[in-house]
Amino acid sequence: MMAALSQMQARRGGSRKGKKANRDIQSPQASLKIDNDYFCRNTAGVQIFSEAKFERRQRTPREVYEMLLVGNCAADPYFIQKPDAFLCDGASTDRKLTAALSQLCFGFSADAVVEYVGRAVSTNMECLKRFSYAVVDTFEGEWLQYLNEEHIVKIEDSYCSLGFPGSLDYVDCASWEWDKCPVALQG
Repeated sequence: MMAALSQMQARRGGSRKGKKANRDIQSPQASLKIDNDYFCRNTAGVQIFSEAKFERRQRTPREVYEMLLVGNCAADPYFIQKPDAFLCDGASTDRKLTAALSQLCFGFSADAVVEYVGRAVSTNMECLKRFSYAVVDTFEGEWLQYLNEEHIVKIEDSYCSLGFPGSLDYVDCASWEWDKCPVALQG
């Protein structure tokens, strides 16, 4: 029985002699940094970034962020902070949402947010995937809707007023690069 167990453990991997140690990603420090930067939920003090910087960096107002936090926790228990295998505090909900929003809103790779959120690449990718599913499950019908005829006409009119008539026929028209674009129309 013991021989079968040791063979099974050897196949699965884990800590073995000669195996490279896991990289220290400073998980507790990352959690504290995100909390101090934006929330001050766990520490008494003033957040480092203002509301305007929070909105710019998270690409959402704080009220919407809090709605996402509550909605995602209700839709998927993955987002609730739980103790890890060593009974230490696991990743906070804010860290998980920050990882997902950074990848989604800025187009960062999962690898690019490792240092800030203090989570591994595979965990960041899992976080984005679960975030996407949780948002669809939670907000379908309230925020996420299928387009009806009225919406399509409204979108076509707005693109037409910007000089892109028939842009729904050619969705790629929305990503044209314009070297001399006026600052007021950028973004």
